[in-house]
Amino acid sequence: MEVAHIIPPQWADKFTGTQTYMMALAQWVMPNPNYAEWLRRQKGYKILDNGAFEGEQCHVYTLDRAALEIEADEVVLPDVPGDPVATLELSWKSYKELQHRRVMFVPQGKNPEEWKRCLDKWLEVWGRRGNYLSIGVSSLRDKDGKPVYGSKSETVTYACTSGYPVHILGMTSPKYVVEELIPLALEAGVRGIDTSTAFALGSRDILLTPDTEKVRLGDIEQYRGLSTCSRRLVYLNRNILDYWFATGDCQSGIPERLIRETASRWLKYWNKGFQTLIACMSACGLPKGRYAYDGTYVRQMAKGERAKSDVEVLEL
Repeated sequence: MEVAHIIPPQWADKFTGTQTYMMALAQWVMPNPNYAEWLRRQKGYKILDNGAFEGEQCHVYTLDRAALEIEADEVVLPDVPGDPVATLELSWKSYKELQHRRVMFVPQGKNPEEWKRCLDKWLEVWGRRGNYLSIGVSSLRDKDGKPVYGSKSETVTYACTSGYPVHILGMTSPKYVVEELIPLALEAGVRGIDTSTAFALGSRDILLTPDTEKVRLGDIEQYRGLSTCSRRLVYLNRNILDYWFATGDCQSGIPERLIRETASRWLKYWNKGFQTLIACMSACGLPKGRYAYDGTYVRQMAKGERAKSDVEVLEL
């Protein structure tokens, strides 16, 4: 399962690395020609989002133009969060303009039943595109338009029965994702997910763990300057997420191998044994504190937590 990391345009080239699965927000592409040019040069699979979740729904002609600018492989059809009827109507109108492109349909509903009916209707009437269609799963919305968290398990499962590739739009709390969504997605064969979690946390000097509180990205203008430690922690958080979704191993801690591989961007001789694990952790921007090390995994210890006899305590 692939992770498309959402990174503000001014930092995109610093953190995506060799990413093979990418999500670009249409409202970021058109005002930023340098960003668009950089995206165009990338060789990964590029999905262009419509901006609905960010409250900046882009017109279909803007989507088509932006897709052309970055040479997008897939475009997310416009949708109306929480409204299945309006979503079907808007997606159909947009589909007629974008049918020369591979598209992603995003069902909507206030509850799982509405959401399923919306998807069924689309597939019944317009779902005859074979490999040119995928299904996007976003959070359900209640009657006030607020996300209904914890609802993705049922909708993801149902989407995967369609036979089309499934992409999860956005990541809710790490705890929910770790405990429910990742095991489900790996078993069901979900194609990918997009999230700004790695950047939103790392830019605030927060290490991603299963218990980390969700942080929204917010206005991208606030990220004009980031410290060296923050930038390195973003990179480590990105690698942790990739590891979680690739392996399903989320609770053991951070593999020492992952820390050393991440630190290799800044530390010479990292894999020759000349750099201590503490030096690698520091180079990755890990927050100060106590860490439990069992010879394979590194785990941040809670305040007042007593170490078990079979682990080493590392002070950073």
